[in-house]
Amino acid sequence: MAAVIGVRNARFAQADFTQTRPPGSFDAVVDSQALRWDDAQPWEDLDRALQIVRGALAGDGILVSLSNFGDEEEAQRFAAALNRADLAVGSLEFVFYSDFGERGAYPAIVASPRSSSRSIDFAGAYAKVSRVLQGTSH
Repeated sequence: MAAVIGVRNARFAQADFTQTRPPGSFDAVVDSQALRWDDAQPWEDLDRALQIVRGALAGDGILVSLSNFGDEEEAQRFAAALNRADLAVGSLEFVFYSDFGERGAYPAIVASPRSSSRSIDFAGAYAKVSRVLQGTSH
């Protein structure tokens, strides 16, 4: 893809960060609903995967994580896991979708090395998204 648009300094790699990482460092790591926890993938696996991601990031690199956290509590638990990996949430946005008429929003969390930490209002962000989904605010 990079060659198609004339970008010469891009490298793309696909990896299972619960196991290992590709060699080198990356300006961005993008996660689409893979970094998570549940009964089949416990917290320890998430913590280990986030440590691997942190090690793969260039000094000013970012992690962009698009997940299916159902509520602010789950997102805050993920933010705590990011902090344990020396990553801090820099922004929280939402990607809206419609699936067979069902509307929803996935949180898109951008994290970077802890030095760039800022305070994120998870409760306020989720409340706003809820109002938008209910059609009471934009």
